[in-house]
Amino acid sequence: MTLSRHKRQEKGFYDMDNKLTPKQKIAIEALVLSGDKTQAAAAAGISRPTIYKWYALPHFREALNKAVGEMLSSLAGKLVSQSLNAADVLVEVMNDTEAASSVRVRAADILLSRMLQLHEVIDLEERVSRLETVNNVKSK
Repeated sequence: MTLSRHKRQEKGFYDMDNKLTPKQKIAIEALVLSGDKTQAAAAAGISRPTIYKWYALPHFREALNKAVGEMLSSLAGKLVSQSLNAADVLVEVMNDTEAASSVRVRAADILLSRMLQLHEVIDLEERVSRLETVNNVKSK
């Protein structure tokens, strides 16, 4: 469940200012991958209370937040890249006349629900963008 050193560097898990100790870097990696403080402490070869002490250090929290953000960004990219395949599967199931009607209805419901959610998100993004533009003009 650990990432290779190359992967950690590639993913940016190492802090930019080199303020983290090697054990803190290991703990951050374990926290990102497992979310469990006990597992992170064991992976780093430290006690669980030490993890809590590190949480109080601003540079540790910043590096942890950055690592979590990078992991979420990577996950989002993977999900986006597979979204067309997922939509194709739903369309295929919805159009499969041999599938149970309940399955076809559920696929259609999912497609319609996601389309409406996407429309709402796009609409909100446009509205926020317009508000930010107006706010920027007023503040100048």
